[in-house]
Amino acid sequence: MNSVLLVDDDPQISRAIVPALQVSGLLVEVTTTGQDAIDQVDAAEWDAVIVDLGLPDMDGKLVIRHLRSKFSTPVVVISAQHSATEVQAAKMAGANFFLHKPFRTPDLVHCLGEFLPN
Repeated sequence: MNSVLLVDDDPQISRAIVPALQVSGLLVEVTTTGQDAIDQVDAAEWDAVIVDLGLPDMDGKLVIRHLRSKFSTPVVVISAQHSATEVQAAKMAGANFFLHKPFRTPDLVHCLGEFLPN
């Protein structure tokens, strides 16, 4: 079973995303801060990471850069930041895909399906 780390401090997002990912057969762990995400990345191997850019303690791009310094794990950004500059910066940090909030949960599930083995 594939494991996914969700990094987002908005409980509404987690409540919407986690059940949909679990129904899709994914094991999901949720963390709400960048530092916790970095600790989780260092402690376990993840099949994919979903990161919000607007975390309470740091920019999500720092989490992505940390992940990229060690692993090639697929990264999907979910963010309310819609500017082309932010999208490009996230991709330069190592994000594989960018979904703008609000997004449809099936779109996230489909996106992860593109990166995860069956």
